[in-house]
Amino acid sequence: MHSQSLPRFALLALGACFVLPVGCGSDPQPLPPKVATGLDGLRSEAIALKGQIEKVTAALSDLMQKPQADLQPQSWSFTQELAVLEGRLERAQAQRQVADNMVLEQFAAWDSQLDQLQSEEAKDLAAERRSATTQTLDGIQKSIEGLREKFAPFLTDLRDVRQYLKGDLSLPGLETMKPVAQRVFAAQGAILGGLDGVVASITAAIG
Repeated sequence: MHSQSLPRFALLALGACFVLPVGCGSDPQPLPPKVATGLDGLRSEAIALKGQIEKVTAALSDLMQKPQADLQPQSWSFTQELAVLEGRLERAQAQRQVADNMVLEQFAAWDSQLDQLQSEEAKDLAAERRSATTQTLDGIQKSIEGLREKFAPFLTDLRDVRQYLKGDLSLPGLETMKPVAQRVFAAQGAILGGLDGVVASITAAIG
């Protein structure tokens, strides 16, 4: 094993999911095609997650702030949008595994190539390329972890509102869950900003 460590690149269990700029004060280096392909899939999932979060919070806002005489249709809308969000999170997790595998394959190929290179100059150049990729991936991973920390309590609050209203779908029930819903609304901006940050960090690395 070479001294350069393999980057710990894993998407949120986002589920989770994807907020900080990449790198350590330097521009990210372009990534190998195989790695870029995996990250492009993650970027697409992040964009889809952002749109679905907006739908979930809009449905919850409608239920909590504009309750109708019959609460069932509004509750159903919120429940369905949350279920779609959970499905998107599962897709993001699956894409994370795809990206992880592509990273592992790329670094295994580099390890093999480094062992076969003859000149020290060629080895040094190859090692620099490997190191630059590691730094770029570490920066993306930091943005994902930053989002994950914010997203976990956000998702928990959404699920708690859904669970409680299953047994108490009434105006007093809505009032009981109001503080939890308010936390969701307050956190939404940071979550969406975090997803934007992940998309931006990946775009900076792959174009």
